[in-house]
Amino acid sequence: PLRTRDGRLFHYEPYSARQTSWVTLIFGPMGTGKSVWMNYCNLSLILKSDLSELPYISIIDVGPSSRGLVSLVKAALPPERRHLAMYARLTNSTDCAINVFDTPLGLRKPLSVHMAFLVNFLSLLATPDDSASPVEGTEGFVSMLVTHVYDTLASFGNRKPYEPRVSERIDRALKDLDVPDKPGRTWWEVVDLLAERGMTRDALLAQRYAVPTLGDLVEACRDETIMATFGANRVAQTQEDLPSYMFRRLRDAMNRYKILGAVTRFDLGDARIVSLDLDEVARGAGGTGKRAVATMYMLAYQVLTSRFFLTVDHLREIPDAHAFGVDYRAHHAARIDGLARLPKRLCIDEKHRVRGIRVVEEQMDMAIREGRKAKVEIVQASQIAEDFSEDSIKLATSIFILGAGTKANIRPVVERFQLSDAMAYHLEHNMRKPGREGATILCLTQTDAGALEHILVSSQGPTFLWATNTNRDDAYVRDRLARSIGDQAARHFLVKRFPSATLEEEIARRKRALGESGIDSDELDTPTSLLDGLADELLADYKLYSGARPETETVARLVGRSSAALSEDIQGTPS
Repeated sequence: PLRTRDGRLFHYEPYSARQTSWVTLIFGPMGTGKSVWMNYCNLSLILKSDLSELPYISIIDVGPSSRGLVSLVKAALPPERRHLAMYARLTNSTDCAINVFDTPLGLRKPLSVHMAFLVNFLSLLATPDDSASPVEGTEGFVSMLVTHVYDTLASFGNRKPYEPRVSERIDRALKDLDVPDKPGRTWWEVVDLLAERGMTRDALLAQRYAVPTLGDLVEACRDETIMATFGANRVAQTQEDLPSYMFRRLRDAMNRYKILGAVTRFDLGDARIVSLDLDEVARGAGGTGKRAVATMYMLAYQVLTSRFFLTVDHLREIPDAHAFGVDYRAHHAARIDGLARLPKRLCIDEKHRVRGIRVVEEQMDMAIREGRKAKVEIVQASQIAEDFSEDSIKLATSIFILGAGTKANIRPVVERFQLSDAMAYHLEHNMRKPGREGATILCLTQTDAGALEHILVSSQGPTFLWATNTNRDDAYVRDRLARSIGDQAARHFLVKRFPSATLEEEIARRKRALGESGIDSDELDTPTSLLDGLADELLADYKLYSGARPETETVARLVGRSSAALSEDIQGTPS
């Protein structure tokens, strides 16, 4: 819970009706508990007292810091609903293929909000690695290219032909419906046929083969219509004509990022609590590495938010039943209505990784501006105050500051967030890092009652802390145990053995013992052998410890239980 410094409970409601929009910034140097605080904010939204079902929470993460939260939620759901919580580690392979040109069910063309993303995304792919901005004329070229390809593949005579044995599920669905073979059948025909019979999941799967792919756009760069319009445009840096330059850049991107070039295989399904871990794909040094990070952040953004930003205004862009013989507009109206009832939150961790890349910064700022209409909360977290754009700070309705780091950082933080004298004083003199007594947080909020500011102490129970702890040593041992006995059993056992939710004292004791034995041990970097030894001992103890085995049945049903009861199950005894 949150408390004032004198110990009084402090009420903070996520997604509050007292705020006209929801834009949250979380700032703090390394080791101040940003990830734990973000996880706690997400748990608070899940447990919101007026919700009768799970909200939508999407997390762009680099590393597994949110995996523990997903694991907690899974453990609290009945088996038939555990698919609603999902953690996935993306890899740059066709096994995780994501086609950014996928459209909502039945739509032959992207909606305006999707089109804006595609222009930004393709402009990013075409941006030189040593530049923060695309070459002149890129946005106009990309806009026409995307429109041309969608129009072409939706027009009669150019639609992609249906191919048997490409998808066993689609083949089986058509067979079950006794659909006779038909020469020249297209994928769009299959989509309409399945959608008309209410087989929405199958129709969406078939649609993956009907829409354009990045390869289609690469080839279209040399289309005579595109060449006639842009062939005279020269790229100053390379002296190529613009279509040839774009052909080369998009082809190189397709070869570099296997995840982008194929028909979609990665699927969120019906998941509502989703964490995408980009650690495997957001790597590299220099301009090339930063471009890869930016590309994967944008890809994750599209995967996680494509359903968030649909509003009733977009229904005007969706054809009625006369266009394709299927009332796709009614389908999406019901979908939009269902989404509008529930909170939706996008969390962007490690924001510093994409700082200074104009296309990505603009996309994130656009999400903040559009979020109010779609009732989407945008949460950004970073360790340097300058990582947050001017627009995000101006529009922020909640800012959480977990520390400034060194004294040299205090003045820049005060100026960046325009802190009052009182908050500046607290930042310099009264902040403490996470420990047994909790962590100190400066809380700045904008409400209908005006601007509010508080210095608060956040403390959580040991089960929650063991699940979300990102300390290197603690996480290493926890994950070693989890690989052997499972997440829930590992948490249960560690809470019993180390209710302080850290191995700090035990590791310090073992280091001292090593030193007394004449073995050199770096105080700042715990030897892996020491951690492995501790994990092995704990695993052996677990096998002998009768109370370590977790419940085999569901911990609790998320729907239909009080927030207090579920909170006790998930967090354990409050500290």
